[in-house]
Amino acid sequence: MDTDQEIKNLLTICIPTYNRKEYLKHTLDQFLSSPFKYCNIYVLNNASTDGTDSLAEEYKSFPNIIFITNKYNIGGNANILRCVEYGDTPYIWIIGDDDIYDFSYTDDVITEIKKGELDLIHVGAHTDKEWKNGGSILTPREALKQDYPYFKYSSFIGCSIYKRKVFCDNLIDGYRNIFNSYPHMAVLLSFYENDNKFYISKRQIAKAVVGNQGYDTDNLVRWWCGTSYLLKNKKDRRIFYSNQFAGSRIEKMCKWKYKKLISKETIKLALTIFSVPEKIAFPIYYPFYYLSKLIRPSKKK
Repeated sequence: MDTDQEIKNLLTICIPTYNRKEYLKHTLDQFLSSPFKYCNIYVLNNASTDGTDSLAEEYKSFPNIIFITNKYNIGGNANILRCVEYGDTPYIWIIGDDDIYDFSYTDDVITEIKKGELDLIHVGAHTDKEWKNGGSILTPREALKQDYPYFKYSSFIGCSIYKRKVFCDNLIDGYRNIFNSYPHMAVLLSFYENDNKFYISKRQIAKAVVGNQGYDTDNLVRWWCGTSYLLKNKKDRRIFYSNQFAGSRIEKMCKWKYKKLISKETIKLALTIFSVPEKIAFPIYYPFYYLSKLIRPSKKK
């Protein structure tokens, strides 16, 4: 049995999607020319209205591509968690419908999946940092000490291949965190708190495409701060926050790339994570930032 055929019994791929038909088609085509082409690929169509369901007919010659169309839109975060309900393989990989993949080298990942010893494999990330520590087996705390942004990379849905059982063990906490838009982080944070080992692929396979989402600073800060409360320790929450918004927590909260004032509610939530010196510095720093936003001329398109 060749490797491509063998892996199909060990790994299920799931793609939650909503109204991104062309992105989804591109993603499916990438996987059909990959070493994972024989794996069952479940497309969880969240009651799309753009004709996404018509793709099922287009891919009917591929019996391993299974379209599941929700009768109602249950929200993107619930749709992510529902992925674990499909397939029965030991491992599951939940991916975005709009990201980019490099399958030029996957041997090490396939080897780890075949071994079945580790519960988590990191294979992707955002593209604003160099992929490092490839080929390593580390705990999250060890990875953070080596400047591997474990929390930031984990926030990218396509970053992680999970043991299905471990994902299911943390499913309730995932549903509890739906309103913070990072439901899968319940699983990743359990690895951090339990100091479990995970594998980092030698090469970055999945690359997060930034720009297809409509998130703003206020939502991102609020969701990330809220998710931090899955961690019991206050110091760990600070590490968690800083790992996403690398650098000064105050500066990144105010000056992140979307350049939008954040709400009082989000500020209050973020302040619960800040250290005492930061809490003192924030009311001094923020008024100047606020005034600069008010008087700064808007750029013409």
